[in-house]
Amino acid sequence: MIARVAPWWALIGFSLLLCVSIVRLTPKALAGLTEPTLFTLLVYGVSVAIMLYAEGYRGFQQRFSPRFAQRALAIRHAPTAARVLFAPFYAMALFDAPRRRMIASWVLLFMIIVLVALVAQLEQPWRGAVDAGVVAGLTYGLLATIGCFFSARRHLAHLAEVDAPLEAVTSSK
Repeated sequence: MIARVAPWWALIGFSLLLCVSIVRLTPKALAGLTEPTLFTLLVYGVSVAIMLYAEGYRGFQQRFSPRFAQRALAIRHAPTAARVLFAPFYAMALFDAPRRRMIASWVLLFMIIVLVALVAQLEQPWRGAVDAGVVAGLTYGLLATIGCFFSARRHLAHLAEVDAPLEAVTSSK
């Protein structure tokens, strides 16, 4: 029973992590728009466009989200206490992953922490523009991850339906 809930815990836990970041960054992003100029709006627009593409589309939709969905759903077939309890982090490939993937995941996490610290040092409106881009990228990433999860789940359900008649035929022989 717990193994069936673990993929949902992975998705909900990860979604909560992103939502907290989005909610915390949004006021900082908007703070840079207190006295908007054409130049400020242009910088915001460029930042949002770059982050939607780089972070949202390339980072999340094409790379992270499909892997996350696959690992989250895999917990059902190979549950351990750690995988179930820490399902969001397992799905993020922070443990029990191939060595190369795990190193890449931890390096990415460390780089994000460093970048957050560096961006916090920027003055407005520059910080607001970067934060607006990050909010846009994280929002895109959240939606991409949810979409990949449901798509992978639907695909696995379809495969189970296709395999069911084959199991009946092979078991009767």
